[in-house]
Amino acid sequence: MTEIEPIYDPKDDFLWRHLKSVPAFRGLLRAVEARFYQVVDLPGPILDVGCGDGHFAQMVFDRQITAGIDPWWGPLNKAKRAGMYGQVLQGMGNEMPFPDHTFASAFSNSVLEHIPDVQSVLNETSRVMQTNGRFLITMPSQYFTQNLGGAAFFEKLKLDGLADKYRDGFNFISRHEHTDAPEIWAERLAKAGFAIERWQYYFSKEALRALEIGHAQGMPSAILHALTGQWLVAPWRSSLTYTDKWLRPFYNEEAPEHGAYLLFVARKVADGPIETTLPAQRPFTIAELEQPAVVNDEWTVDNDQWSMVSDQQTEVSNPPISNLQSSDESITQPSVLSMQSFPKKRWAYIPAFLLAFIAYRFVATPGSEHPTLAILSWLMAVGLGGYALSDSIRWPRLRVSRFTMGATAVLFLVALITRYVNLTTHPFILDGGEAALGIEMVNIRNGLINNPFGTGWLTNPTLPLHLLGGPIAFLGQSILSVRLLSPIAGALTVVATFLFGQRLWNREVGLVAAILLLASSVHLQYSRLGLTNIWDPLFTLLALGLVAIAWQAHHERKRWLWLLTGGVIGLNAYFFTSSHLLPLMLVAFFLLTAVGNGRSLWAQNCHIFAGLLLALLIALPLMLHYRANDTLFMERARATGILAGQTNWLNDEAARSGQSTNEILGQQFQTALLAFISGADNSASFREQRPLLNFVASIFFLGGSGIALWRIRRIPNQLLIVWLLITAVFGGALLLQPPQSHRYLIALPAMCLTVAIGLVTPLQHLLTQPANEQTDQAPNLKYLLTLLSVTMLMAFADMRYYFGPYQESHVFADRNTEIAHQ
Repeated sequence: MTEIEPIYDPKDDFLWRHLKSVPAFRGLLRAVEARFYQVVDLPGPILDVGCGDGHFAQMVFDRQITAGIDPWWGPLNKAKRAGMYGQVLQGMGNEMPFPDHTFASAFSNSVLEHIPDVQSVLNETSRVMQTNGRFLITMPSQYFTQNLGGAAFFEKLKLDGLADKYRDGFNFISRHEHTDAPEIWAERLAKAGFAIERWQYYFSKEALRALEIGHAQGMPSAILHALTGQWLVAPWRSSLTYTDKWLRPFYNEEAPEHGAYLLFVARKVADGPIETTLPAQRPFTIAELEQPAVVNDEWTVDNDQWSMVSDQQTEVSNPPISNLQSSDESITQPSVLSMQSFPKKRWAYIPAFLLAFIAYRFVATPGSEHPTLAILSWLMAVGLGGYALSDSIRWPRLRVSRFTMGATAVLFLVALITRYVNLTTHPFILDGGEAALGIEMVNIRNGLINNPFGTGWLTNPTLPLHLLGGPIAFLGQSILSVRLLSPIAGALTVVATFLFGQRLWNREVGLVAAILLLASSVHLQYSRLGLTNIWDPLFTLLALGLVAIAWQAHHERKRWLWLLTGGVIGLNAYFFTSSHLLPLMLVAFFLLTAVGNGRSLWAQNCHIFAGLLLALLIALPLMLHYRANDTLFMERARATGILAGQTNWLNDEAARSGQSTNEILGQQFQTALLAFISGADNSASFREQRPLLNFVASIFFLGGSGIALWRIRRIPNQLLIVWLLITAVFGGALLLQPPQSHRYLIALPAMCLTVAIGLVTPLQHLLTQPANEQTDQAPNLKYLLTLLSVTMLMAFADMRYYFGPYQESHVFADRNTEIAHQ
């Protein structure tokens, strides 16, 4: 090998750039590949097939790339944020929204080996490239698996089976679909109309084994990246000197005769297949690679030319990223990525955690509580924790349409009025739960209960009672004082249902669901009672809705959205029903997502982890209280559960009825799952003599459930189904005497959204012209009138029943409650 003095300028050396930004094994390979782009002229417009997070393009190019495409949403968000591309698109590459003969050149760096149907991608790339356009490609060769050191070790031990499994395993973790010979790639390129100008092997057997060792060394970096978003703790010369000395000989090695990777420089010569030819290997020398090419810079990004062909489907779970600005100011010279050390502000989470613990200690000892200091310490902990976990990002400007503002105001006022009218006389007496919580609020005011992070009557958390007991201080001990804030919670839930429904589905779904919730007899009842469980549907809707929005948000918004989500999840712990059911919903959702969309979950794991850390911080004082009193959290489940605990109901019922326990369980599940559309309410807080939904709404609920299941890959639909099922199973089937409306109340927004989906979706297909879905025109009048008429029919039926027959029936509560009220 000819000795060549390496150019070692830390500001401009590809190896050094990569070593200080990514793990060593990845950095070495990408640095070797980056040199090829110095000597191969790629005039614009340029297409990056498999752009990933844009890191490689930032390392190599000193100009913006016209367009990049990649199937994974998480990396695309990073690419967009980096500003390296005029446009980034999500897709597999086999169908690109560009006209024929668009790009003057293209490149695909270590991407094609991951694509099962690679021929369709090559054909589509050829279609969008101009004739004589150059295509630069790198990928593993057939020698990749042959040269693996681990396989060679097993073969020396005569363990050929383990050697084969090692090769298969390494290909699996590398996600390789192809490690083929140059003759096979030449045939594929010829079928797409590409002729090979020159090609070569690169990356020797020794370099590959260094990469192999680097995979194991890179595990700590992978864990660090998952937790912090950073690959390296200390990307400094002093810490990377030995790594650089180890890898630099491989960086400066001449091309081997049989390398682990392949480079092809091809030109498009036809719009269809051509004869397959593979010229003799003609590798670049190190001397050539150190001579930069003359690059044609006479091109600009035109957003009109690169405007995307919009998908007519409105149900796409990951919509394409919007275009960048086409002004001159937006096309800046991208700087080299510099991976900083672990942000110092992250360490502030430790004192925040200690403050939350101190907040609990202020009220942990009965008789010597300091509630004011406890709440102040807790608020300081939350603020400091939010600062520690946040990124240096600009808060987005909220842009709200006039329709949204007007609809929000009208819905809130109408919902508030319907919940305040005759508030003290309908329901006509205090429910036992209302009276018990009212007494708790009085005891808090009189200093008899001083722990805001504890539990009280029926193990209800006391923090909401500290915050909601204000009216008693001003109005005295009265029905109005106990019920005064519940209508506000109900009206806010109606508004939130509209906003989240509009954001996650469409405007019509949000509006229909909000109107149905506004008039729901169940929601009206609990919005007029002084029970804290009316806050459960609001906070659960906020938590699950924010999960869906954060999941689909652009990268620069993800961190603050996930932190907001974590904040709401943490507050949910202080409300009785949601503290038990929301964690189950979140676990079920993330398990479902891990199976069906694991890559997207992994792509934003650091943001999700930050949100969970904030949720932990907020809920910590109450969690410590539960830990000190280990029977409290599950006390009500043991008292009312059918499988275990105090009741032994399942075995007693089997003995009484002569049925098997499986038969009884089946009946329980059937009753609980059908509670939305059939059966009478057994709750003493309502005792409604009909199902949770009226007959017409039940029909659309079944249709909406089917549509949500059919489109289960959409994140909002997944959350909706999980929300309903967890409520029915753990709030119904596994408890005594299902259905009881106060246990199903948490799922009421989900029920109304499901009904709205079942109504809106078929009407859109039947009464709306397809062309209207692609324009800004309002839907046709027939569609709107039909939608509004059916919605108002269902809403009027519910409201008329609640303020008519139900009010006159006086079935609310029981005789003991009437006596206690007097």
